[in-house]
Amino acid sequence: MSVCIATAPDPDTFVRTEEFIRREIRVNRLGNGLSDAKESPNTSVGNSMSIQRIPKKGALPVILQHGLLDTTASWVINSRKTSLGFILADAGYDVWLVNGRGNSYSGEPNGWDWTFDDQALDLSYIISHVNTVTNTTPIVVAHSQGATTSLLALSSNAPPSIRGLIALGPVTYLHHQTSPLFSIMAKLRIDVTLSILPSFAFGPTQILLNSALGTLCKVTPSVCDVTLSGLFGKTENLNDSRMGVYTAHWPDVTSSHNMAHWIRNARSGDFSYYGGESVDISRIHTKVAVFVGTRDSLGDPRDAARLVQTVKGATVTTVEGYAHMDFVWAENAAELVYPQVLEKLEEFSI
Repeated sequence: MSVCIATAPDPDTFVRTEEFIRREIRVNRLGNGLSDAKESPNTSVGNSMSIQRIPKKGALPVILQHGLLDTTASWVINSRKTSLGFILADAGYDVWLVNGRGNSYSGEPNGWDWTFDDQALDLSYIISHVNTVTNTTPIVVAHSQGATTSLLALSSNAPPSIRGLIALGPVTYLHHQTSPLFSIMAKLRIDVTLSILPSFAFGPTQILLNSALGTLCKVTPSVCDVTLSGLFGKTENLNDSRMGVYTAHWPDVTSSHNMAHWIRNARSGDFSYYGGESVDISRIHTKVAVFVGTRDSLGDPRDAARLVQTVKGATVTTVEGYAHMDFVWAENAAELVYPQVLEKLEEFSI
């Protein structure tokens, strides 16, 4: 007879980004402290984005931009030696962790009628803000939708000034994506309904659902592992004992029109603006380094190859056996991915 014993949630289940950072400052003397603030873009909608900064005076600033339904927690969610945010701080960079519009850190936006087109404008503002504060041109490291908005910003008529973009699991063209999350919604044309309705907050009630997910995945990590593999590609790189922590922080919140934007692009396979016009990424003249996983069901290597072929001078690094979320959650990224990210940062800093 087997007995199921209730397991208490991992203490990190309820820890926020700023608390992860403060713990490293307090216990392991990380960096020169923490700056935790909200910055308001000078736009007609006047939304604010929460930014956590691990400052280092005079150092090269690196902006970390998370993906869809995510937060800055993903950059610091593992240990000091396996989280990219901490690794960059220890390598001597001035680290800026940027939360997207409307997520649980940035708070209630001034309306929900926006998509990643608008978030690209937000990122351009943040880049300008970092440049002004530090008097130094930054480098951007972005995951998933963060890479999407970065590429969108760089292809605009007034691209932001950065030294380079490192795109982890970028999602642009979607001809070969196989994620059930988008495939099913695209087949059902959920985007049509979402586009007609007034835009609203799309995502979980953070405290209720994410706390429940965190507890469930702590007790039965294999169930959550299978679910995440179904959504993002089969992974063998995530630490099952941390599964409850990951799912307590993801998914977060975005707008329903942003989801409609993604679903529509998933059906067409194109990299398009919300209005339907294709994004011309051949206009990008910034250094771009792409990292793609062979098991990524969202950022499929074949779609990434098209991205690299279209952006002049872009490079690609293929990580064998990596799925979409492995780039931010897998502890072995500290051995398989982040050393090469550091090499690219060094290359772009010249």
